[in-house]
Amino acid sequence: MDFEIARFVFERSTEIGLTPSEVSFLLGKKDAYFFDLLDPTDKNKFKTEQLDLLPAILDSTIREIIPNNIQPDEQVSITGSKKIHDTEQYKTITYRFTVEYKDKSTRDFIWKKKETKGERSKENEAVTNYLLKLIKEGYFDELKFALTIYLLLQENLGAAFTAKDIQTSLAILCRKQNKEPVLERKEDRSRFVYQKASLN
Repeated sequence: MDFEIARFVFERSTEIGLTPSEVSFLLGKKDAYFFDLLDPTDKNKFKTEQLDLLPAILDSTIREIIPNNIQPDEQVSITGSKKIHDTEQYKTITYRFTVEYKDKSTRDFIWKKKETKGERSKENEAVTNYLLKLIKEGYFDELKFALTIYLLLQENLGAAFTAKDIQTSLAILCRKQNKEPVLERKEDRSRFVYQKASLN
C-alpha cells in the first residue's frame, strides 16, 4: 500500500508538472524531503496527516491515491539501488528498483531527479506583488501553510505561476536585504508556515 501511494504521487506530480522540490514545498518541508521519501533502499513513507494534503497538491481524489483494489496490509517486495552522480554543474539522484507483487509478477522502475547547482530562481513579480497585497490586507497576520497560499493564488491570481514561483517570492519577502523582512518562516506541527514579520 505504501509503495502504491508513493508511485501514484511521483507519477501524478510528474504528469502535472510539479517537481519533487515543489511537492516538498507544498507539504511544508525542505526541498529534498519528497524525493528522499521515495528512496527504495529506505523505509520512509507518507505520514497519515500528509495524505490529507495530497489530493489538493495533485488535483486528484483520495481514492486515486489510495486505490480500492489494494488491501491495507498487502505487501510488496522491493529490491533496488540508489545512485548519486555529482558534478560541478549538476547533481543527479537515480532510484532503480524492481517490485515483486503478491502474485509473483514483477515491474521495474527508474525514478530520477536532476538538480542544477548554483541556479538562482527567477522572481515572478506578479506573485511577489500579490503576496505584498495580501500582507497589507492582513492575510499573513495569522500563520499560513504553503499549500493554503498556493490554492489561494490558483483561485485569485490572473497571471501564470508555479509553486516554485511562490517559494521564491516567499523567500525574498522573508530575507533581509538592507531592510527588515516583511514575512517570517516558522514551523508549526512539523511544517513550515509563513506569517507577517513581527516588529522589533
